[in-house]
Amino acid sequence: MPPKHFTPTLSGDSTGAVPDSLFFCRDFLLGAGTVIIQPSTGKVVLIYSPTLGIWFLPKGRKDIGESVEQAALREAYEEAGYRVQFLPLPIPTRAPKGKISPQPSKESVPIQQRFNTEPIYITAECYLKGPKKIATEYFTFWYVTFIGPDAVQEENTRMANEQDYETSLMSVEEALGKLKYSRQVEVVRKAYQLWVETEKNFKDLKLEGTP
Repeated sequence: MPPKHFTPTLSGDSTGAVPDSLFFCRDFLLGAGTVIIQPSTGKVVLIYSPTLGIWFLPKGRKDIGESVEQAALREAYEEAGYRVQFLPLPIPTRAPKGKISPQPSKESVPIQQRFNTEPIYITAECYLKGPKKIATEYFTFWYVTFIGPDAVQEENTRMANEQDYETSLMSVEEALGKLKYSRQVEVVRKAYQLWVETEKNFKDLKLEGTP
């Protein structure tokens, strides 16, 4: 463990480091959300709730036995009505690449292998639930996904308490101006930035699963 006077520093894309913590299962939730990009138009998907009067990204809690990745795709379908796919990008993840022996240098790794579909962000929110105001930590894993040029929004995909949701495709500038939650603003901003840089620098590179 670092000394008590040590203050960890993260990148400028993150908020401050948190103290080492321990959460029992009843005290946290795992969720997943997605930034949905339509590469053919450069637009992103947002959801609007007239009841709440807010715009937001599709996200929700992970079900028992479901992976975080499965939850991300399911929530995008349920809330937005689109069947999305993960969008491979050069995400600077710290996740290991698996068993590669010998471990190659970055320069020797093919460009295609530098792309991945790992979470781009994790957000942590503490909220109070019920009359006793019991606190719960909500950890959301954020992914970047895409829909094709002919994607059709399906109907009757939402849960009973989501029936008033409205799905819209819009420019990233409009989306950033509408989003209610500041953390989601940063998630969209960084996801879109990575996609734009990829389109500019690797537009001739064809990756499996990309539009």
